Amino acid sequence: MALKQQGSSDKVWCFVGDMTSETGTFFENSKYSINHDLPITYVIEDNGKSVCTDTLKVWNCDELFFAKVLGNEPFCPTVVISYWMNGKYSIKDLENLTGIKAHTLRIWEQRYGLVEPHRTDTNIRLYSNDDLKKLLNVSVLVHAGHKISSVAYMDPSALHAAVQTAALEEAEYESQISSLKRAMLDFDETSFTAVLEQSFRQIGEWETFTGLVAGFIHTIGTLWQTDAISVAQEHFASNLIKQKLYAALDALAAPQPGLGEGYTLLYLPEEELHELGLLYLHYYLKFSGVPTLFLGQSVPLMYLKDVLTAVPIRQVVSVFTTCPSRDNLRSYILELRSLVPPKANIHLTGLQLNDALNEAEWPFGVHIHPHLGALKQHVV
Repeated sequence: MALKQQGSSDKVWCFVGDMTSETGTFFENSKYSINHDLPITYVIEDNGKSVCTDTLKVWNCDELFFAKVLGNEPFCPTVVISYWMNGKYSIKDLENLTGIKAHTLRIWEQRYGLVEPHRTDTNIRLYSNDDLKKLLNVSVLVHAGHKISSVAYMDPSALHAAVQTAALEEAEYESQISSLKRAMLDFDETSFTAVLEQSFRQIGEWETFTGLVAGFIHTIGTLWQTDAISVAQEHFASNLIKQKLYAALDALAAPQPGLGEGYTLLYLPEEELHELGLLYLHYYLKFSGVPTLFLGQSVPLMYLKDVLTAVPIRQVVSVFTTCPSRDNLRSYILELRSLVPPKANIHLTGLQLNDALNEAEWPFGVHIHPHLGALKQHVV
């Protein structure tokens, strides 16, 4: 309501589970939003369960209320109630998740009967979780050099065994990233951790983090941005990687700045909670011998003053994934520049900055980078 009254272009995203969507609290909330025409999208993440209870069995129905009432039509221009349906992926979703082009997927379907998607009344392909898992496995093997003509006819046990060999025994990032994606989609902590641990043993901690993990961070960022994975899946994978990064950081000595030098300050803006990319940069810098101060997520600008006045700062690094809003981006960066010592550079990246990459009129010392890989080359 505040956003509407302020005339803001921002909007709210509210994520709920399928069981919650059937309760009175959700009905009251959505009714208020609809009747007041508020800028909000409700996303119902439907995995068919509330903890371990089957949602449809509880309500003795064959379809969720809003799925039946809505179809694909919103209630009003601003309020949208949409679904993250478990096991219903479009061919574009599969392309994003597997890296296999949609055109290639169609050919494989026709030539080898690799998967058999369900088709809607309008002939749109919808793929199941099993289809996705199989195609992720196929992607691993094809990338590892197997011919699709042989992979297509493998039985499930042979396919699984071949994937384990390709993903875990070969130091091949693309194969391992596919294995991590598959484990993420299944919320399979054991398999996810096994891929990382095998990589640590084969190529070492540094190569694992700067090669495999860096590539996976970029991948899940793209998947999250394109709505190809759910918030829960992104958080699941991010937190497992963060555990490994924290352990690695704890084992590293803390470099100290030399005479006349300063620290690299790493922080996230207020209400920005996507910490994985920044944590990776912290590891990269600390391992490289760069003195760092890591403040973490959701730091209001006013509290940066405490650090900036207490210790010498050589550069400031931040990642803008969801905050600040694009409407407030310029004013935020200008205020940040006014707080940071004139000789200290500011290095920024993140989804919120995509539209700012081509702007040349940023204050002196402010550098906008297209991704983490580009940023890290300028801060060591």
